[in-house]
Amino acid sequence: MSDFDNIKCFGHWRQPVESELTADFQSDWQAQLGGNGDTSGVSRMVLHYMALALNEAKKAFDKDEVPVGAVLVDNQTGKIIACAYNKTEHGLDPTAHAEIEVIKKGVKKLKTKRLWNTTLYVTLEPCTMCAAAISFARIERLVIGAKDEKGGAVLSGVKFFESKTCHHKPDITAGVLEKESAELLKTFFKTKRKNSSDI
Repeated sequence: MSDFDNIKCFGHWRQPVESELTADFQSDWQAQLGGNGDTSGVSRMVLHYMALALNEAKKAFDKDEVPVGAVLVDNQTGKIIACAYNKTEHGLDPTAHAEIEVIKKGVKKLKTKRLWNTTLYVTLEPCTMCAAAISFARIERLVIGAKDEKGGAVLSGVKFFESKTCHHKPDITAGVLEKESAELLKTFFKTKRKNSSDI
């Protein structure tokens, strides 16, 4: 069993369970996410959803996909709309990033092209393609795990949401379970490098 079979959340190790969406979590949900990037006061609800996104990333890891996971949540009810992870390798699709996959699931489930009043949790900073998709989908809030200085386009690189051509910018909170998100990616690429050097 690897360290990522259980997600470190709320100060101890446990497997996140969707059914934990209790009345206490619901009331906590209403007060969270100020959108100012400060994670010191992040609620346990936000940590819960990011832990679920990390669980999706672990699924990608186990399938030899770059371990990035995403969860889409209804802001009014706190209910999970969709979960997804990277499928670019097995799907033979360069656009099959976790964010794109969860958006596709979300619009299909809700039967709409806009995802108003939703929050997208993703374990790695979105690239330009995914940032544009988040904008086009009109997602209200974006919660990011680890920063991606090489390929990210929200906090890094082109900073898509600050562009004049961007018509919708979500509220952004970054650094939620950042260490855990980054460590999973580091472990994945370290294993990849080791395997390639052994050939």
